Amino acid sequence: MSQHQQGIRPDRRVHRRFEDLRASLVGLGENNSGIVLNISEGGMAILSTEDLDLNSLRNLRFQAPEFEHWMEINAEVAWISDSRKQAGIRFKGLSDMARTQLRAGISIATVRAKRAAQ
Repeated sequence: MSQHQQGIRPDRRVHRRFEDLRASLVGLGENNSGIVLNISEGGMAILSTEDLDLNSLRNLRFQAPEFEHWMEINAEVAWISDSRKQAGIRFKGLSDMARTQLRAGISIATVRAKRAAQ
């Protein structure tokens, strides 16, 4: 775990993270992709197949099963692991529509996860 990850305490987060995203994909530029480890209205943690290029993390495309289409979001890096394969991403300047779509997707995923646990 990197120093950045160790310094982030869950109680400092503004938005609750949702971690049960099956097959949630993220496009990280032309030659890299990965999966979404967790997501909230404020950002997400990702795991990439290749070393992360900080410049490619400014504009992300991602899709989760709960979302009808790929979402494109401006972002900045909150932290990056020592391996450079995992990072925390903070969303920047979300439009009202993107925020609404994100909330809806997280809400649907939360309901699905609760039903599966019963």
